[in-house]
Amino acid sequence: RGKPKRKANMAAATAAAVADDGGASSNSGSSWSVSHPNIAQQTPAQQAAAAEAEALGCCRACTLRTAGVIDTAAYNALAHTIPDAEGADEAGAAPATTVCPLCGGILQEGVSWASAVAVAKAVAERDYKSPSFAVQVTTPLSLVTREHAFWVYLKLKNSTLFGEKPAFVQTKEAVRWMFDSLLAAATKSSLRHRSEFTVHITFNHADLDKDLAVLAQLDPATFKPRKQRKSSSSSSASNVGLPNIQRCLKSTVDSKFKRFFRVPPVSPASSCPPPEATCFHNSVHIAGRYCKYSRDMSQTPWFIQGERKGLGSVQEHVSDLMKEVVKCSEAKLCAAGREDIDVRMLGKGRPFVLELIDPHRPSFGIAKMLEIQNTINTSSKHIKITNLQRVSARAANRLKDGEETKVKTYSCVVWLSRDVPDDEAERVLREHKDLKLQQTTPLRVLHRRSLATRERSVYGMRHQRLKPHFWRLWLTTQAGTYIKEFVHGDLGRTTPNLGSLFDCEADILCLDVEVTQSGRLVANTCVFATPQIRHACLILAPP
Repeated sequence: RGKPKRKANMAAATAAAVADDGGASSNSGSSWSVSHPNIAQQTPAQQAAAAEAEALGCCRACTLRTAGVIDTAAYNALAHTIPDAEGADEAGAAPATTVCPLCGGILQEGVSWASAVAVAKAVAERDYKSPSFAVQVTTPLSLVTREHAFWVYLKLKNSTLFGEKPAFVQTKEAVRWMFDSLLAAATKSSLRHRSEFTVHITFNHADLDKDLAVLAQLDPATFKPRKQRKSSSSSSASNVGLPNIQRCLKSTVDSKFKRFFRVPPVSPASSCPPPEATCFHNSVHIAGRYCKYSRDMSQTPWFIQGERKGLGSVQEHVSDLMKEVVKCSEAKLCAAGREDIDVRMLGKGRPFVLELIDPHRPSFGIAKMLEIQNTINTSSKHIKITNLQRVSARAANRLKDGEETKVKTYSCVVWLSRDVPDDEAERVLREHKDLKLQQTTPLRVLHRRSLATRERSVYGMRHQRLKPHFWRLWLTTQAGTYIKEFVHGDLGRTTPNLGSLFDCEADILCLDVEVTQSGRLVANTCVFATPQIRHACLILAPP
């Protein structure tokens, strides 16, 4: 359709809309569609469609829709007049005498200053703080059948002129064009089509929904009831969806359609009730690195049969304070890998991203971020957070990129049943650089991972003798290598293993992650308030 010209015909559209009754009544004059400047610029078929819509008692917004008018100024002019700051009476809007047969009153009483105030009140009650908002609109699916019935009516009137289905403007588009300015004034916020904060407006109409039940009679094969899940509380369900409705209407001949639906469509028994409003803010992503010094703390909360395992989790230590700051109810931690509960995370730490879902207070500065980081670090001796910063969703998605190609360094204390001399140990470890392993899914994780044999690489090893039979072993491996299983062999499910290399039994006593070389989250991909803050902020990836 291209971008509509908002200002081109604003004066003329406003004059035409507010004439006689302020633009809200259905059919106060038969010449309205003929004299409207936007309709006069349309094709003969579109002008004839608008005249028929007006004759059927359609509202003026639907008359514009049937003519294919996409000038937002024309629809804005039909919206009810906004009262002034002193609370002057609402002007110009006489109530509609008949309910529009095409929109069911959505573009009459549904789009009004009173509805905008109700939506603004609902948004205020949810206590979001955002300088701007975007609008999403959901309208009843049955409007598609009413528009199709109107097109069938047009074809019966003149099959030559209306051979092809005209391009009607969707009801939800007209709602946005008429409602935007009202909502912006009622909420005292600016409207942006790409805002992080979204107000979702839903129009429900019980009388219009009755049309959907007729679809099951029109096409029983497409709209047959679906099998109910045991957990579902709904008493009935069918495959009613926009694609199926459009497919059904396209394949149904007009004579059959007329047996099930009124042609032309008639006004519903009642007008559209006020819309319902829900709100949602896009997730905020906080990135950083964490070190874990406890051997009794998991990365995420771990419960078995309702019983907590360990002292807590890294996610809870980081997210509890963040959730309080941004006023969100849920947070998810995604890290570049995962260590077991009894494994420490040392060195510069493991990169992570914390997703804060639907935050009500999404904006805060770098000073607050540093305060949060210091508070987390002083609240527990078991973890340490560094380089905490806000990143974009795109940068957060890069955390898992190249997971199988990352390199990690571990250190562990191992026991060998044979007291291997140092010279033999150095020779064997030196000979087995770039060692290829075949690791079948370990028994300890088989309950949550699929059974498969995976090839992993050990790039290098070195040892330090602690006392007879006990070593400290350093390994540099491919990410995803099961270190514990490489040491003890997991009953032969990992080959080769440390025990087989020295022809003895081996076991692991403790394990630490020392270095994790992960994907870089650099400042160029992060979201900062000013270039100075961006320049001063530390990046996640170490040099």
